[in-house]
Amino acid sequence: MPTLEHKVVLDNAFESVKNHFERHKVAYSFGAGLVTMGFIGYVTKGRLGVTLNTPIDSDTILVRPIALFSKQIVTVVKADRQGPPSWIIECIETGEKAFSQNSMAHLKGISRSKLSQHLNGSREHVDGLHFKRLAMAA
Repeated sequence: MPTLEHKVVLDNAFESVKNHFERHKVAYSFGAGLVTMGFIGYVTKGRLGVTLNTPIDSDTILVRPIALFSKQIVTVVKADRQGPPSWIIECIETGEKAFSQNSMAHLKGISRSKLSQHLNGSREHVDGLHFKRLAMAA
């Protein structure tokens, strides 16, 4: 059975913890926000989008990806294919389009890594060809 002495010790400990949280509430709030954002990012793996406006037509919808500093608007095209969303890639010189970077690399007989580097701005061209991302295929 707790005595009056135990109650005083527990009250003091509780008061000490309460004061600690009160002094550091900004840091704890910031940390909780980061953990929440990390959990949401892990669960959605960057694919969660928020609809900005109604569909343009039955196959195209504008979405804004959830990213901390992103203001990029991405067009998502329903591709009726299996697998995760990927970029629709266009070869600027030939006008050919493919539903993924891998498909385009295979179609043109070029390295997938070189194509990725080019699309991310690290390479000027890939074997003399230029490519651009058109939309997301989901």
